[in-house]
Amino acid sequence: MQPGPRVPSNWFVIRQPALLMKHPGGELLAAMLGAPWELTQFLRVAMGLAVSLGRLHEHGLVHKDIKPANILVNKATGGVWLMGFGIASRVARERQAPEPPSVIAGRFRTWRLSKPAA
Repeated sequence: MQPGPRVPSNWFVIRQPALLMKHPGGELLAAMLGAPWELTQFLRVAMGLAVSLGRLHEHGLVHKDIKPANILVNKATGGVWLMGFGIASRVARERQAPEPPSVIAGRFRTWRLSKPAA
């Protein structure tokens, strides 16, 4: 029996399908929170995120774990890249039978804004 291929020590072996791609640069959105942003930068990043999610949905995928730790951002260009597809699924699995309008309306009536404590 021949030995398997040698794997460099800084690599790891994946025994299931995985998406691997070159790191595009940028910072985690989670690391960029807490400080004010210029409006132009914020809008650039927000539009980049909307476009990224739109493209994902066009291909029939639902990410299911959108959070700042799964978003890479280039603040200067507005470039946005999604990561963390571990629980993503196809849209077909996400479709549920619509509920009657009375049930949906009932949910909206139960939402309330809480007043801050004096």
